Amino acid sequence: MIKFSVIVPVYNGKKTLAICLAAIKKQVNKQTEIIVVDDCSPQKDLKEIAERFTPRYFRLKENCGAGRVRNFGAQKAKGEWLIFIDSDVIVSGSFLKEVFKKLKLLPKNTCLQGVYGWQTPIKNVYSQYKNFYYYYNFFYRIKEEKYSYLSSHCFILQRKVFKEVGGFNRQIKTVMEDADLGFRLIQKGCCVLLDKKIVVTHLKKFSLSGLLINDAKLSFAKAKHVLRNSHKKDKERLVVVSGGRVSEMYPIVLSVLLSPVILFVLLMLIFFQNISFLYLLVLLLSVLLLLNFGFFKFIGCKKRPLYLLKVIPIFYLDMLSSFLGTMLGVVDYSLFDRKY
Repeated sequence: MIKFSVIVPVYNGKKTLAICLAAIKKQVNKQTEIIVVDDCSPQKDLKEIAERFTPRYFRLKENCGAGRVRNFGAQKAKGEWLIFIDSDVIVSGSFLKEVFKKLKLLPKNTCLQGVYGWQTPIKNVYSQYKNFYYYYNFFYRIKEEKYSYLSSHCFILQRKVFKEVGGFNRQIKTVMEDADLGFRLIQKGCCVLLDKKIVVTHLKKFSLSGLLINDAKLSFAKAKHVLRNSHKKDKERLVVVSGGRVSEMYPIVLSVLLSPVILFVLLMLIFFQNISFLYLLVLLLSVLLLLNFGFFKFIGCKKRPLYLLKVIPIFYLDMLSSFLGTMLGVVDYSLFDRKY
């Protein structure tokens, strides 16, 4: 009898799919199935790759987006529990063991959230920075086990609960479909727990432009997600904006807001060459560094301190791209009435 269904959505994941599935396959037992759902990728050899590890490969007739792909996988699942894994991650050697052990102790209406580790085999600084950023801000400094945010790279919940909340929102084709699902799960009384022992390694490779575009798109979608739920009660609104932990997210929020101010002062300094603008620029940069001291200290401890000379400029550009994405999202939502 199948008890667990591992669902792996994929789109053009030729470089990482085999690595992802191999790591999962090593840990499965007779109670576990692997389902691969291809979102109509142009890459035609994904079927051959997937079927080396599982007979349950499905290819959609048209590109539908990650949320709908996961919904399709859930429809095909036979297990009581759904384990969603992105195709560009590697699960740790004890991944399923930790999942099975944890689920035995928890009520049925619990959703388990796994974490991205900070380490990655990708050697370029942009990919490494992204892993540091995501791990530190969304997992490492979260002190409570009870979580108010959902990230689709790795999470587990009962199939019955997934169906009761309607699965992923079919109207959201790009990103933030996971945050939307997490919010609806919490509204229905489901408990989302962050388990730092359930670890996956991210294999996505970023260039500088790819990183900035990715985070601008994410901020664009996040702004719309917040605005769609702005009518909620105060407590619910906090969950939408920050996972319910404003104190843990304010450095990032303030850094995003500070980034265009720094750019403006820098341009004033270049055009007017006034020493006052230099002093102000130094002050603003100091504030930015102090706001994120914990993040930079964490990176400095894992890498050499000189590594920060590469990371800090990337961080600033990332905050600036996030600001631009947020503003575009607000404009698109408010002026053009595009809710998704």
